[in-house]
Amino acid sequence: MRAKNPLCLFLIFIATYVVSSSQASAQTTITAGTLTSNTTWTKAASPYIVTNNLMIAGGVSLTLEPGTVVKFEPNVQLIVAGELIANGNSNDSIYFLRNSATQNWAGITFSVGSAASSISSQYAYQSGSVFNYCAIRNVTSTNGAIYTVNTALYISNSTINQNNANGIRFAYSGMFTNLDKVVIANSSISNNSFNGIQLFRINEDHLELIASYEPKKWGPVSLTWKNDEEIILKNETVDW
Repeated sequence: MRAKNPLCLFLIFIATYVVSSSQASAQTTITAGTLTSNTTWTKAASPYIVTNNLMIAGGVSLTLEPGTVVKFEPNVQLIVAGELIANGNSNDSIYFLRNSATQNWAGITFSVGSAASSISSQYAYQSGSVFNYCAIRNVTSTNGAIYTVNTALYISNSTINQNNANGIRFAYSGMFTNLDKVVIANSSISNNSFNGIQLFRINEDHLELIASYEPKKWGPVSLTWKNDEEIILKNETVDW
């Protein structure tokens, strides 16, 4: 296991949410800002081209229908202070991709206080933020393609690969209240430049990864600042 130096992410973001749509080209352009009301993005209006950093405000949900495709311009990121529901299905995955042929986007960040996944005692998704049947690739970031601070996530049936970043980075910051269970199931986290999964300042009271750990598919797992406590990787009924 490899240790990474602690990193801090400071987000200062003030903007306006602007959408322009063209039915003829079946494309929706998101030109700037902060999403301040509950919104659904659809497969029919895809791809969504995000040209500047986009924030989902606290208390606000962005729901992506199965089959939705979201593409980001270079160095653009999605910042989740509210809730992101990306719940695809076996026939229609949801895609988070770069729009440029050569230049990567900057990934998805869940900030402190964002809506965590609600997960049952049987490790089933109930509500809140979720990635199910999603593909995330072509991110360049010092954190992760998905970077979450104090926020539990449910990730299943998904692929996180070909990123110049950690596949997923879970971090703890300040007073710990929100990261209870994390479920990663039936997913492939591979071919990322850094760790498959990085756990930063997390101990066993904060996190369980419910999955079969296979380095060839996940890449290495890095544990840093974990207070010498054990991280539990459970062998559950997960078929990789």
